[in-house]
Amino acid sequence: KPIDLDPGGNKDVQRENLLHLSFASKSIGAIISCDTIEHIADYRTAATELLRVLAPRGALVIHFPVYFFDKANGVAIRDGVDPWEHVRYFSAREMLAMFHEVGFIIMRATFNFDYGAMLAILCKPE
Repeated sequence: KPIDLDPGGNKDVQRENLLHLSFASKSIGAIISCDTIEHIADYRTAATELLRVLAPRGALVIHFPVYFFDKANGVAIRDGVDPWEHVRYFSAREMLAMFHEVGFIIMRATFNFDYGAMLAILCKPE
């Protein structure tokens, strides 16, 4: 079932906040997240919450923009202004490290250099 912070009146979309999901721990087998985490200031907590609700050996497929492929860290957005309302210009390396640190196993990471994005397949350990 699709979820969104603002379902816009669509009855088929469940309202959720990625920092405080209403789902029970270990209750979801797979999550697909497309272009969401870059809009969440506390993206580490969001990653931890995704891990919490995933069942053991559950999968997270996550897509998000990355601005740096060769740097260890991303950069803060100057003046807090970004035309896409992103919270940080992520580095691919920092995001993979962050997902690993919160407890995910990184199964695969694919970079799209034309678009400047990463598609990562992550797994929750048993």
